[in-house]
Formats: sequence, structure tokens, C-alpha cells
Amino acid sequence: MYKYVRKQYNDERGCIYPGYKNKWMPSLNFVEDRFSYSHCGVVRGFHGDDKTWKLCMCIEGELKLVWWDIYNKIKAEFVLREGDGQQILIPPMYLNAHQCLSKKCILYYKWTEPYSEPQWTVHCEDKRIGAYWDFEPLYLSERDRNGLRLEDLKI
Repeated sequence: MYKYVRKQYNDERGCIYPGYKNKWMPSLNFVEDRFSYSHCGVVRGFHGDDKTWKLCMCIEGELKLVWWDIYNKIKAEFVLREGDGQQILIPPMYLNAHQCLSKKCILYYKWTEPYSEPQWTVHCEDKRIGAYWDFEPLYLSERDRNGLRLEDLKI
């Protein structure tokens, strides 16, 4: 996992900043951009696979992003806000989830692989990961409600 903070130019009109520059990560070939629009309290994930790198940033609102390193059993949590310049690069073999903390939020991310199934899905309240979610009840998709326990994940 890598954390980047983009430089931005601010003036009375607003700001301008790059979302991605190839020179930052020349070995990665991003092939797809995705936008995840959510309302307050929605949790998406934990999802992952064995080949996709994901470069994530919040472009509207505020969200909590949590990742889990499957091999090293390490968790990290980040609060990303619109305009804060933070980008999180998530490698393959990491699970990731996020919760919308504001009225609405948009997580923008670039993928090195086209979206496809199967992806792994682990329940967002898995005790071994121990993610703390800011809002209850959690609003989950059917896929996420039926997520596996981490110990049942077959890799």
C-alpha cells in the first residue's frame, strides 16, 4: 500500500490538481476508471483479488477507506476528503472497503485490470479485520451482506 498527497494550485477561483501522472507509477498500466457514489452510512466491501492495483481518491464528500493485507494480516484506515490531495494505492492481495461519512461521497479509483468476477468478498464486520465503522446501521449490498468470514476465504 502506498499513500500519496497530490500538489494542488489554489486561488480565488478554486483549485486545480492532477489525478494521476504516469511518472508517479510508471510500472502500472491503468485500464479502467471507476466511480463509487454512496450516501451517508453506506459501506462497500471488503473486496479484493489477486491481480488488480487500485489508485483511490475521494472527489466529493468524505469517506473512510480501510484495507487489509491478506498475507501480513495488517489493517490500515484512512479518512479521505474532497480536495485533501490524498491518494491511496492498494496492491493486489489486499481487501478494501469504504464507508461514506458525509451526506454523499464519491470514491474515484483507477484499476490496472478491467472489473470482472470473481472478486473476493469478506463481510465488513469480520472480527479478525476489526474495522470500526462510524455509522450504524450499516447499509450493505446483498453481495456484502453475504460476504465470507476471513477464515473461510480460499486463496
